[in-house]
Amino acid sequence: MVLLEPVEGRWAPLPWPSESLPLFCQVVIVDGAGGHGRKRLMVVGGWHPETWAQTDTVFVYDFLTCAWRRGTPMPGPCRSFFACAAVGGAVYVAGGHDDEKNALRSALAYDPDADVWA
Repeated sequence: MVLLEPVEGRWAPLPWPSESLPLFCQVVIVDGAGGHGRKRLMVVGGWHPETWAQTDTVFVYDFLTCAWRRGTPMPGPCRSFFACAAVGGAVYVAGGHDDEKNALRSALAYDPDADVWA
């Protein structure tokens, strides 16, 4: 995984945890509460690269500490091909498919400061 440093126009590698990056995961940048907190990169869901099983994993990269942490896994059935967006300090996951390819009509909200899903 690499990131663009826009001021100098350089691409820089971003160290990844020892686990493999999930396939078809969603990636968003989220600000802290009220948009004034620290910026974090979140990698949500996807498929395990070896087993192709859907995953509920959440990885959070903090740009201030330059460190990854595991977030609380997504609740409910694992989902893939869902919409994901960051708004107002929260991350929203909507729709997608369960592991039997059934369309999901539910949505979740994740608070990265509290590390909880609703």
